[in-house]
Amino acid sequence: MKFHSLSLAAFAFLLLPTLLPAQTDAIQELLLPPAAPSFLLPPSGGNAARIVAAARPCNQCQRRAYLFRRPLQRPLTPRDVQMREAVQALGVDRHRFVRCRLKDSSHVIGGITVIEQGEFGLTQGILSGKRISYWELTEAPQPVAAVGDHALNGLKWTGLIAGGVAASPLLIVFIPLLFAGVIQD
Repeated sequence: MKFHSLSLAAFAFLLLPTLLPAQTDAIQELLLPPAAPSFLLPPSGGNAARIVAAARPCNQCQRRAYLFRRPLQRPLTPRDVQMREAVQALGVDRHRFVRCRLKDSSHVIGGITVIEQGEFGLTQGILSGKRISYWELTEAPQPVAAVGDHALNGLKWTGLIAGGVAASPLLIVFIPLLFAGVIQD
Protein backbone atom coordinates (compact mmCIF):
# COMPACT_ATOMS: atom_id res chain seq x y z
CA MET A 1 0.00 0.00 0.00
CA LYS A 2 2.82 2.41 0.80
CA PHE A 3 4.45 1.78 -2.59
CA HIS A 4 1.19 2.80 -4.31
CA SER A 5 1.17 6.17 -2.55
CA LEU A 6 4.85 6.64 -3.37
CA SER A 7 4.19 6.14 -7.08
CA LEU A 8 1.28 8.61 -6.95
CA ALA A 9 3.48 11.17 -5.20
CA ALA A 10 6.19 10.75 -7.83
CA PHE A 11 3.61 11.10 -10.62
CA ALA A 12 2.22 14.29 -9.05
CA PHE A 13 5.73 15.67 -8.60
CA LEU A 14 6.48 15.11 -12.29
CA LEU A 15 3.11 16.39 -13.53
CA LEU A 16 2.86 19.55 -11.41
CA PRO A 17 5.58 21.58 -13.20
CA THR A 18 3.87 21.05 -16.56
CA LEU A 19 0.45 22.11 -15.32
CA LEU A 20 1.40 25.29 -13.46
CA PRO A 21 2.84 27.28 -16.41
CA ALA A 22 -0.22 26.41 -18.48
CA GLN A 23 -2.47 27.73 -15.73
CA THR A 24 -0.50 30.96 -15.36
CA ASP A 25 -0.70 31.55 -19.12
CA ALA A 26 -4.48 31.08 -19.05
CA ILE A 27 -4.84 33.42 -16.06
CA GLN A 28 -2.66 36.06 -17.72
CA GLU A 29 -4.81 35.92 -20.85
CA LEU A 30 -7.93 36.46 -18.75
CA LEU A 31 -6.50 39.32 -16.72
CA LEU A 32 -4.77 41.31 -19.45
CA PRO A 33 -6.92 43.05 -22.04
CA PRO A 34 -5.91 42.34 -25.63
CA ALA A 35 -4.11 45.10 -27.48
CA ALA A 36 -6.32 47.14 -29.79
CA PRO A 37 -5.94 46.30 -33.50
CA SER A 38 -4.18 48.98 -35.55
CA PHE A 39 -7.21 49.65 -37.77
CA LEU A 40 -9.25 50.70 -34.69
CA LEU A 41 -6.68 53.25 -33.54
CA PRO A 42 -7.29 56.90 -34.44
CA PRO A 43 -4.76 58.61 -36.68
CA SER A 44 -1.62 59.71 -34.87
CA GLY A 45 -1.42 63.25 -33.63
CA GLY A 46 -3.18 65.42 -31.13
CA ASN A 47 -4.97 64.48 -27.97
CA ALA A 48 -6.48 61.21 -29.23
CA ALA A 49 -3.08 59.56 -29.70
CA ARG A 50 -2.07 60.36 -26.12
CA ILE A 51 -5.32 58.90 -24.78
CA VAL A 52 -4.88 55.67 -26.75
CA ALA A 53 -1.23 55.39 -25.64
CA ALA A 54 -2.28 55.80 -22.01
CA ALA A 55 -5.01 53.16 -22.41
CA ARG A 56 -2.59 50.50 -23.65
CA PRO A 57 -1.20 48.18 -20.97
CA CYS A 58 2.34 48.91 -19.84
CA ASN A 59 5.24 46.52 -20.38
CA GLN A 60 5.31 45.61 -16.69
CA CYS A 61 1.70 44.43 -16.90
CA GLN A 62 2.50 42.19 -19.86
CA ARG A 63 5.23 40.23 -18.07
CA ARG A 64 4.37 36.64 -17.41
CA ALA A 65 5.12 34.86 -14.18
CA TYR A 66 7.12 31.67 -14.66
CA LEU A 67 7.38 29.30 -11.74
CA PHE A 68 9.56 26.53 -13.10
CA ARG A 69 11.16 27.96 -16.19
CA ARG A 70 13.30 31.03 -16.56
CA PRO A 71 12.09 34.05 -18.54
CA LEU A 72 13.96 34.99 -21.66
CA GLN A 73 17.40 36.29 -20.88
CA ARG A 74 18.45 39.78 -21.80
CA PRO A 75 20.70 40.20 -24.85
CA LEU A 76 24.44 40.36 -24.29
CA THR A 77 26.19 43.71 -24.56
CA PRO A 78 29.78 43.99 -25.84
CA ARG A 79 30.94 44.24 -22.20
CA ASP A 80 29.07 41.01 -21.38
CA VAL A 81 30.74 39.30 -24.33
CA GLN A 82 34.16 40.39 -23.00
CA MET A 83 33.29 38.94 -19.58
CA ARG A 84 32.16 35.68 -21.19
CA GLU A 85 35.42 35.44 -23.14
CA ALA A 86 37.41 36.04 -19.93
CA VAL A 87 35.49 33.24 -18.20
CA GLN A 88 36.00 30.94 -21.19
CA ALA A 89 39.74 31.70 -21.09
CA LEU A 90 39.84 30.45 -17.50
CA GLY A 91 38.02 27.29 -18.59
CA VAL A 92 35.92 24.79 -16.70
CA ASP A 93 37.99 23.47 -13.81
CA ARG A 94 36.50 22.86 -10.36
CA HIS A 95 39.96 22.89 -8.80
CA ARG A 96 40.98 26.31 -10.14
CA PHE A 97 39.25 28.85 -7.94
CA VAL A 98 38.32 32.30 -9.24
CA ARG A 99 37.15 35.46 -7.45
CA CYS A 100 34.23 37.29 -9.03
CA ARG A 101 33.41 40.83 -7.90
CA LEU A 102 29.71 41.57 -8.33
CA LYS A 103 27.87 44.85 -8.83
CA ASP A 104 26.28 44.62 -5.38
CA SER A 105 29.82 45.06 -3.93
CA SER A 106 30.13 41.43 -2.88
CA HIS A 107 32.49 38.78 -4.17
CA VAL A 108 32.12 35.07 -4.80
CA ILE A 109 34.94 32.53 -4.77
CA GLY A 110 34.58 29.12 -6.39
CA GLY A 111 35.50 26.84 -9.25
CA ILE A 112 33.85 27.29 -12.63
CA THR A 113 31.54 24.34 -13.32
CA VAL A 114 29.67 25.35 -16.46
CA ILE A 115 29.85 28.18 -19.00
CA GLU A 116 26.69 29.10 -20.89
CA GLN A 117 25.60 31.85 -23.27
CA GLY A 118 24.31 34.30 -20.63
CA GLU A 119 25.75 33.00 -17.37
CA PHE A 120 28.24 30.65 -15.75
CA GLY A 121 28.21 28.45 -12.67
CA LEU A 122 30.52 28.48 -9.66
CA THR A 123 30.86 25.88 -6.92
CA GLN A 124 30.31 27.02 -3.36
CA GLY A 125 31.12 24.39 -0.79
CA ILE A 126 30.86 20.72 -1.64
CA LEU A 127 27.23 20.36 -2.70
CA SER A 128 26.03 23.82 -3.70
CA GLY A 129 26.74 26.29 -6.43
CA LYS A 130 25.73 29.67 -7.76
CA ARG A 131 24.81 30.93 -11.21
CA ILE A 132 26.21 34.34 -12.12
CA SER A 133 25.12 36.36 -15.14
CA TYR A 134 27.80 38.22 -17.03
CA TRP A 135 26.06 41.56 -16.49
CA GLU A 136 26.38 41.10 -12.70
CA LEU A 137 30.21 41.23 -12.84
CA THR A 138 32.07 44.47 -12.23
CA GLU A 139 35.36 43.12 -13.58
CA ALA A 140 36.62 39.93 -15.17
CA PRO A 141 37.06 36.97 -12.78
CA GLN A 142 40.60 36.57 -11.44
CA PRO A 143 42.21 33.23 -10.51
CA VAL A 144 43.05 32.95 -6.78
CA ALA A 145 44.79 30.33 -4.66
CA ALA A 146 41.90 29.98 -2.13
CA VAL A 147 43.87 27.63 0.11
CA GLY A 148 41.39 28.05 2.95
CA ASP A 149 38.43 27.16 0.73
CA HIS A 150 40.24 24.06 -0.57
CA ALA A 151 41.02 22.94 2.98
CA LEU A 152 37.47 23.61 4.17
CA ASN A 153 35.99 21.64 1.26
CA GLY A 154 38.37 18.77 2.03
CA LEU A 155 37.23 18.74 5.66
CA LYS A 156 33.58 18.77 4.59
CA TRP A 157 34.14 15.81 2.26
CA THR A 158 36.00 13.96 5.00
CA GLY A 159 33.14 14.53 7.44
CA LEU A 160 30.53 13.43 4.90
CA ILE A 161 32.40 10.21 4.11
CA ALA A 162 33.10 9.50 7.80
CA GLY A 163 29.40 9.98 8.58
CA GLY A 164 28.45 7.59 5.79
CA VAL A 165 30.91 4.97 7.03
CA ALA A 166 29.62 5.37 10.60
CA ALA A 167 25.98 5.05 9.46
CA SER A 168 26.53 2.04 7.19
CA PRO A 169 26.37 -0.62 9.97
CA LEU A 170 23.03 0.81 11.07
CA LEU A 171 21.70 0.67 7.52
CA ILE A 172 22.86 -2.93 7.12
CA VAL A 173 20.79 -3.87 10.19
CA PHE A 174 17.69 -1.73 9.58
CA ILE A 175 17.09 -2.22 5.83
CA PRO A 176 16.23 -5.97 6.07
CA LEU A 177 13.97 -5.25 9.04
CA LEU A 178 12.24 -2.49 7.10
CA PHE A 179 11.63 -4.74 4.08
CA ALA A 180 10.45 -7.61 6.28
CA GLY A 181 7.79 -5.33 7.80
CA VAL A 182 9.09 -5.52 11.36
CA ILE A 183 9.69 -1.74 11.37
CA GLN A 184 6.77 0.36 10.17
CA ASP A 185 7.05 3.84 8.65
